[in-house]
Amino acid sequence: MDEPLAKPDQGLMDHLQQVASLGKEISSRLKLPGDVTKRAILSCWLHDIGKALESFQTYMLAIQALEKAKANGAPSAKLKELEKVVRSKKARAFPHALASAIPTLVIEKSIMGDPLLAVAAVLSHHSPLSESLYAHQEKPPEGIDVVINFIERLIPVLHGEGIYIGKEILPRVEKILNLSPAGILDTRIGKSVKLREKLRTLPRGDFAVVKTVLHLSDWLSSAHKKPEDIFLSEGMQKIQCYLKGKGVHPREFQKKAVAYSAAK
Repeated sequence: MDEPLAKPDQGLMDHLQQVASLGKEISSRLKLPGDVTKRAILSCWLHDIGKALESFQTYMLAIQALEKAKANGAPSAKLKELEKVVRSKKARAFPHALASAIPTLVIEKSIMGDPLLAVAAVLSHHSPLSESLYAHQEKPPEGIDVVINFIERLIPVLHGEGIYIGKEILPRVEKILNLSPAGILDTRIGKSVKLREKLRTLPRGDFAVVKTVLHLSDWLSSAHKKPEDIFLSEGMQKIQCYLKGKGVHPREFQKKAVAYSAAK
């Protein structure tokens, strides 16, 4: 099988490598604790593995066909037909964030335990972590072998990040991927709260930084930008001069941000 696509013009492994690399740099700049950093990096590596599913790949191929037709100057009728195909394939594609979060649940729980920060970040990286998120997604994804194979390829890569899992985890991932996704999220943990409720009550600070690292890394990768483009460096002096000229005095939290940026 060809290398799965993350985007019409980028392979999945290449995208994950970029996001993980950016995630490490951002985590370092934010001086996150080791455990939180590891969960953030895990989320970066796993957030899009569900894109390996055939339903998503056919969606990517449909976009490629549309873009090729546009480049070749295809008539408007042909473009409308291809646009309709793209919409159809998108609607039929299994939610990749959900397909990615399920293996993340097995992996994070196995090697790090609670709190499941990476799971929550991956699950919600395209949607708010609401109480009804994916509540109607009863049917499991089809063709999960491609996801299992992709995770197997990631095992040595994760080892390089200090995240140690073995191939023995793959049957467990396969088993849970064959279950109802909504049922998994509604499973009661220790006969108390449902998994989805547990994810919604994680330590807010830790969840916020893990999801921030994932979001920023994903966005920077897609925009072909670097972390310094969003962290104050040379631009800080321009902002300070502008504010001084306006007679505006920074608030205490802004002074702390300036001091932190200067220290970097």
